[in-house]
Amino acid sequence: MARTSVSAKSAWQAHSSFMLGISMGSQNHEGEALEAIVDRVNEGGFTHGVLDVADTLNRYRYVGEGKSIQEAIAIARQEGSDWLERNDPILSRLKMPVAVHRWDEWLNHPKYPETIGQIKELYLNCDVLCQALDQDIDNFYVRNYGTADVSAGMRNLSVEYYLEELAVAAIMLEEKPSLVMYPGKQLNCFKLIRDGKIPDAPPSLSNSSFSRLIIHSFQRAPIVNPNKRMAAASPA
Repeated sequence: MARTSVSAKSAWQAHSSFMLGISMGSQNHEGEALEAIVDRVNEGGFTHGVLDVADTLNRYRYVGEGKSIQEAIAIARQEGSDWLERNDPILSRLKMPVAVHRWDEWLNHPKYPETIGQIKELYLNCDVLCQALDQDIDNFYVRNYGTADVSAGMRNLSVEYYLEELAVAAIMLEEKPSLVMYPGKQLNCFKLIRDGKIPDAPPSLSNSSFSRLIIHSFQRAPIVNPNKRMAAASPA
């Protein structure tokens, strides 16, 4: 039977709303592990929450594999639909109202063009943020493939992935201020902003809080979707 512990326990007491990031292909978001997350959230005293289903963010992976952008989007979108259908019995156990938001909603948001432009400008002009994001990419490849020596094309896709994630998070948290939680370590680029070290970052990001969900003692289920979020995912 899986169980969870959390970091930043004081943040749980300070927030009435949570935002749970969902990664396609992650075993931390399936079966017994997801059940443990739901149980922990139900114990947290939250009055409402948000499920951030980052499905079409995963399109970068498929583009990197050589698929067209249209095909990559279709595959990633279907993954999100499948995940929601498969896990609905577990999600229905949440005791508070929870809004489900899929990635396309934020890419089509009126503020997205301006926000992604701001994030890209920060990346190009802030060496500290650039170094943090590049380290996140290195960490991903070393963790998943044993080396950070990858092609320039794959690294560029990874940069785009992370910048998109930062921009979407800024919009989500502006509209829905919440405690961000995820079953994995916080990315360096997010931590840098939350620590106030990037003065020109969107305030919704700078003022947000993060809590890591740590999952213990569970039997890993057979992989339903073997694809992991690519090198720029939320903490994984």
